[in-house]
Amino acid sequence: MKNKSLTFALGIFLAVVFTFTFTFTGAAEEYVIGTLTPMSGPSAPFGEAMYNAGELAAHYVNEAGGIHGYDLVLENRDTATEETTGVDAARRLVDVDGVPAIAGGYSSGVAMAVAEGVTIPQEVTFVTVGTSPMISIVDDNGYFFRTSGHGLQNGRVLGDAIAEDGHEEIGIIYVNNPYGEGLAKSTAATFEEYHDGEVVASVPFEIGQASYASEIARAYDDGNVDAAVIIAYPEDAEVMHGEVHAAGWTDIPWYGSPDQRVPDLVEALGADYMSGIALGTTQGRWDSPSRDSFYDGYEEQYGEEPPRPYMAPVFDGVSSIALAIAASDKGPDEVTGTDIRDHMREVTSPPGEEVHATAEGFARAFELLEEGEDVNFIGVGGAIEFDEYGDALSAIQLWTIDDDGSIVTIENRMEEPIPRDLMPPEFQE
Repeated sequence: MKNKSLTFALGIFLAVVFTFTFTFTGAAEEYVIGTLTPMSGPSAPFGEAMYNAGELAAHYVNEAGGIHGYDLVLENRDTATEETTGVDAARRLVDVDGVPAIAGGYSSGVAMAVAEGVTIPQEVTFVTVGTSPMISIVDDNGYFFRTSGHGLQNGRVLGDAIAEDGHEEIGIIYVNNPYGEGLAKSTAATFEEYHDGEVVASVPFEIGQASYASEIARAYDDGNVDAAVIIAYPEDAEVMHGEVHAAGWTDIPWYGSPDQRVPDLVEALGADYMSGIALGTTQGRWDSPSRDSFYDGYEEQYGEEPPRPYMAPVFDGVSSIALAIAASDKGPDEVTGTDIRDHMREVTSPPGEEVHATAEGFARAFELLEEGEDVNFIGVGGAIEFDEYGDALSAIQLWTIDDDGSIVTIENRMEEPIPRDLMPPEFQE
């Protein structure tokens, strides 16, 4: 009898311990959000740098004491710059990892596929770096944001710059996806509608071909254009530039897309060739504490300055999500994509106190939000202020390459996007 009583008591004790342990370990002890980056495929050179930028933002959040005392953790998945892979990666983030928000989504085609196939129907907030103007008109129920300047801004700045250089007849070659088409057509519309220029040829191409000689010949009008615009990912751009050189058209000024602002391409083609670029465009960065913390912090953490485009929008996207989570006043087990969506604009717009992506800035923001006060996050690209489409009006940077191969910023411009009514019908609401 005594043994039975002892056994029963021991059983009760173990049951209590098990229940306590399960309850304790089952409770989330950190906020987890997702990132989508191209760790493989044609845009792999961008993937690790983009993820590192997001990690840097999370580092500052956690250095500030975390969100309501909980760390922010990123779960990254590879899109391979391919729509099906990107959708599968997003499903794993949502269904397996249970994230309420995702940042990143390099490649507009991938971003739209993820939004329409996963994040919108499952009510997950998605802050992309995709630039296609088509992203703005996705029926998203408010769950789709972007922190990068879109193609209507980028094309406006690029088209203006080409005209300012005195060119009258240009050719364009562009990657045949929503990103390439948006940038190509907004550049063409700016050049023709605002500057009375002529786009002699606008030639799409498919990713991953062994040769682009035919497309290059058409875009360059067999060497008869004043200038050319090349909108291509690094791997394809390397092939194209080799064929421009082989055709003997290196004396024709060329203008580059954001994807060619990478040291890898300079190393592959040589400074002598790449310094022949007139200029290129990419996401701009205004002077601010957020910009300084992004540059200085990245160099401290990773031993180099931020090396690639699209990094700052990931940094700003993770920062915006973190502040929206804090504003929701929900714990790690409670916060939803809808909670984050509903607070994204209020933490990135006036009239709140301006805060920046530094440890001190996040600490101040969290303090204000705890007190029920408003904050206005200023990112690396400037004020966020998401508009009715979820777009942030970002600065656009003009850059070039010096004779020694170094990438040099010419200036940052904040231009109004080219109006949609000057674009083809598919870009209009």
